[in-house]
Amino acid sequence: MDNLLRKDSFNFFVDEVYAVPKITKNNEEFKSDNLFGALLIPDINSAYFPPYHLRRILFPATFLSSDYYNYYRRKYPTLENISDSEFSESIVEGQYYSLRTNAFTDYRFPEILPPTFQTLLNQSKLDSPYRDSLTDNINDEGIALLNNAEHGDREKILLYCFNVGQGDSMLLILPNKSVYIIDTNFYSGREITDYINKIIRILESNGIHSKNIKGLIITHKHLDHIRGAAQIIDCGEFVFENFIINFDYVHSGKKVEELLDVANRKIAKHINVNKQDSFYEGKVKISVLNPKPDTCNKIVCSDLNDSSIVLNLEYGESKVLLSGDAGFPITNSIIKGQTNNYLLKVSHHGSRTGTDRVLMNKLHPSYAFISAGNHKGFKHPHKEATDLLNEYDVDFDTSREVGSMVYEITEKSIMKNLFTAT
Repeated sequence: MDNLLRKDSFNFFVDEVYAVPKITKNNEEFKSDNLFGALLIPDINSAYFPPYHLRRILFPATFLSSDYYNYYRRKYPTLENISDSEFSESIVEGQYYSLRTNAFTDYRFPEILPPTFQTLLNQSKLDSPYRDSLTDNINDEGIALLNNAEHGDREKILLYCFNVGQGDSMLLILPNKSVYIIDTNFYSGREITDYINKIIRILESNGIHSKNIKGLIITHKHLDHIRGAAQIIDCGEFVFENFIINFDYVHSGKKVEELLDVANRKIAKHINVNKQDSFYEGKVKISVLNPKPDTCNKIVCSDLNDSSIVLNLEYGESKVLLSGDAGFPITNSIIKGQTNNYLLKVSHHGSRTGTDRVLMNKLHPSYAFISAGNHKGFKHPHKEATDLLNEYDVDFDTSREVGSMVYEITEKSIMKNLFTAT
């Protein structure tokens, strides 16, 4: 029995939709036949929505819209061709639902939703009660506002990649002591307190005694990249100068509204990253490679992951690609030419949709980091991604196995160390 189904209706928001090429039964894996999954955020009071507050459903591909399915096939070319007339558009990423619970037997979710749920879901669609709109503090300069000619006296970039379970969170310290936090994923107040203390110790150990953070960058609005961000902004321990996000991609969930509300109150300058651009932090060139015209909003891009802010850092001969959750068709289209001496933040927690041979041939990364937890539904990182990294002789680490890492990037070299909080 699922207690969320004991009321007359089950209200929820579809945070993410994803392909499920394999399913497990009786501890054996089987290839699934055009099966998809969805992460549901119930409309309940929850500060962080830890995994036990969320729900996941499996359903046939025909529950999707034809546009979403055909868009997704670019990342999964093995998915079969389905006639447009077979799709019901019953499950939509970013849609709010109020579903009558008398549709469920014994107050339980079925293992795979039967076809009868297509009509029920379409009848259950509602406008979201939560707001996802531009805030009051948008700055017209865009990311040019971040330009800083000061070089500073340091000779290295520090990139801390934290072990935050099934999600992302990074801390970027530049040679001129500009500091950025990129994404958050924390499941409790205690985790946030530990994280804040950790950041303060890191900054102080690097001679940064100010609690000013130049920017909070949210690569995209999925829960595992914003969880805890509102609480970190609101705690008062840091002064965030800039809130950096793609406002144009609407994803009207409860936690998105909370994040935008607190950012509106606590952060003076907001930067809408909806196009390719670049800025300088001293000698470091930081390029926004994504979003671009065909990924910047929901009208042109069906998958929120592919609207991720993708950052490319260039410091002398060293380069860093922070890919968010963008799929390989996106990263392949924005990385030009071939290079080396790259540090790669592997896209989408090591999903098979985030990394392919074309990307590896372009980057030839020396190092890579995968942020992935123990979630049995996603099973990140996928073998296809780690096999590629091994094939290309990449020195890579997975947060689930090693914990947090810190990378030291000079103009000539990249070095890694296991990060242990003290």
